Amino acid sequence: MKLKDFEELTNLEYSQLQAFRKLKEYTRLKNNEFSFDKGYNKYDILWNIYNQQKDIYLSKKDYVMASVVYNRMYELLRKEKEYDKALDFLICCLYLRVYDNCFYERHLVKFMKELKTLLKRNKINIEEFEIRCKFITEYIKIPIQTYLPHWYEFEKVNMFQRKINEFLDA
Repeated sequence: MKLKDFEELTNLEYSQLQAFRKLKEYTRLKNNEFSFDKGYNKYDILWNIYNQQKDIYLSKKDYVMASVVYNRMYELLRKEKEYDKALDFLICCLYLRVYDNCFYERHLVKFMKELKTLLKRNKINIEEFEIRCKFITEYIKIPIQTYLPHWYEFEKVNMFQRKINEFLDA
């Protein structure tokens, strides 16, 4: 592998692939199925790798690392201005971050600014009681049921919803 193989990646993207031990996979995909000559870009390759990596971490019940992968997927969607899907993946990221972790505060505080920004980009005004209530009681469940159906537990989702509501006030 040559540095030239990774020139389009940011330092964060490169180091994340390195942490996942997927640098060879990136170059393999870039030179084969997801070749730039075929119209693909680095985001397509990263998405493919992240999609596989999240499944690996979930199967190992490593929820923190699965959360990291969902965060990377959220960032890709945000960069591509797909804010509605980005919101779904950020919710999954946060849910996994606190899934088996009693330290909600430390993990959620870090992401609240991003969540509030994303809510605004999706025209979800949490200042209006009815809209906020619908977001907390209904919307949050949808991405968890869609992308994490095996990890949807009523009590955990309920506690997660309450905590998100509290942190939106901060």
